[in-house]
Amino acid sequence: MFATGSNEKAYGIMRMVVNAITQEIMPQIGLSLQSGEGVEYHEAFHYVSLLLLNEAQRRAVYQEYVNTHSEARDYTEQ
Repeated sequence: MFATGSNEKAYGIMRMVVNAITQEIMPQIGLSLQSGEGVEYHEAFHYVSLLLLNEAQRRAVYQEYVNTHSEARDYTEQ
């Protein structure tokens, strides 16, 4: 279904869609059948982080993760 960026092991996506008529925010989480257990929680985290953290705070959280997980150094922001 989805392989994001250069990471072929990523099989989920979280996106925010705005209804053009009502201006209502409609979050969408898409998961691949190959995604495996726990991916729904991972994508839900992205949604919650968008609700609670501003962009600078999210970047700081993600940068801290990259700094402490060498395998994440080539992950993209998409």
